[in-house]
Amino acid sequence: MRHGNTYIRNSHFEGSTAVDIRLSPEHGCSVRRCTSSGSHQFLRFHNGVSPLTVQDCQVSGWSDPAAAISLNSPAAMIFDCVFTNPPTKNPPVQIGGSQQRLLVSQNVSAATDGIVTPNMARSTRSRPASAWAR
Repeated sequence: MRHGNTYIRNSHFEGSTAVDIRLSPEHGCSVRRCTSSGSHQFLRFHNGVSPLTVQDCQVSGWSDPAAAISLNSPAAMIFDCVFTNPPTKNPPVQIGGSQQRLLVSQNVSAATDGIVTPNMARSTRSRPASAWAR
């Protein structure tokens, strides 16, 4: 999707050869309660102005060795997501630029070396679920 805002809810993706969701919008977007199985990549987000929210998604068996989610935007939140059956030990979320701001909370990826490609985001924050209750 280009130049609009997108709300993707309760959707299932399977076996995509390039990417399940490709976004480069000019307004905020969100992806919630989606599943992806056996696709090359789950989400590719590239933008200079709009934020992204990814919540409660289940991603399994992606084949891109770099990441399941590729970000290159000013701000993103990824929370309550589970990543399983990765192709490598690389984290499932890849940061594409030094200006990325990212908030992550309660994500699980037991078979990788963390959730986010380390030392790439300008500002990465991780918050436990208890911190949201304040």
